[in-house]
Amino acid sequence: MEALLQYLIKSAAVLALFFICFKTLLSNETFFTTKRVYLLVGVLSCFLLPFVVITNYVTIDPIPLDWNNLPLVSQTPQTTNLTTWDWKTTLFQTYSIGVLIMVIRLLYQGYSVGRIIHSESNIENQVLLTCKWIKRFYLFRFSIISFTIHVCMPWLISTPS
Repeated sequence: MEALLQYLIKSAAVLALFFICFKTLLSNETFFTTKRVYLLVGVLSCFLLPFVVITNYVTIDPIPLDWNNLPLVSQTPQTTNLTTWDWKTTLFQTYSIGVLIMVIRLLYQGYSVGRIIHSESNIENQVLLTCKWIKRFYLFRFSIISFTIHVCMPWLISTPS
């Protein structure tokens, strides 16, 4: 399972590299056959390149150690009281705050729509026409549409005298 995950990560990295090069270098060009060949080579490379293993051997010469001139280290254990940050709790709290904000927003919008539906009396064929400035939307069986300025506020239209 670990080998499959490593293969998928390497394959995604190769594919992302090819895609970034494609977007920066070839996306605005009109060489259609070159683009197709490049994308085909990129996909094939994505399958084959993760199997290539590159090894680099570095030899390190050992440092001679003089056992007679070692510095003395105290043998008393040192205790440190470091508090660690609990990331799981932080992520859970952030997620919970986001969910709470979205639920409050949903309840407020539901209350607003309910107020519009109950305040307007001109519901015809499941189409609710309102004078409030809202965008058209659908709610279950209702289609809620805002009237134009000519119908709701005729005093705003200047008439020639």
